[in-house]
Amino acid sequence: MKPDDGAGCLDTFIVDDVAAWMPPHAGRWIVQPLVDGEACSLSMLVDDAAGVRLLGCNRQKVERGNGKFSFHGVEVGAMDHRRSAWEPLARAVAAAMPGLRGYVAVDLIDRPDGPVAVEVNPRLSVGYSGLSRVLGWNPAGHILDLFHTGSADTGREDANV
Repeated sequence: MKPDDGAGCLDTFIVDDVAAWMPPHAGRWIVQPLVDGEACSLSMLVDDAAGVRLLGCNRQKVERGNGKFSFHGVEVGAMDHRRSAWEPLARAVAAAMPGLRGYVAVDLIDRPDGPVAVEVNPRLSVGYSGLSRVLGWNPAGHILDLFHTGSADTGREDANV
């Protein structure tokens, strides 16, 4: 269970009996199945034609204990070796959400049978803060370019980024 407007695992609980669970505060809550695997995320740009430029494949530092999750940061670029496995998911997310555009972070669980999307955040996320260092260039201008040129590939320094 998690709030529909939460961030960083705040108020994210592992619940055995949803009907008996009492939320800690008012609001709308999302029920999701618990998916085992490694907590990760994508940092990507999405253009107005659902084109995707995958900027970062990240590991999330998430701990599980006392019936809830806690978030302890992101290792930006730590999962780049999974890029080819995650690119289809990045494209599928963009295609499934008409109108999605700009910087997008996708939380996912990486499993041996492939990644499972958990959440799509159409906004800057914690992972954004380390992208400039990992990429060697500042992605802010490219985000703004999406709203002028419409293409996620504008100004692309490296075909593999």
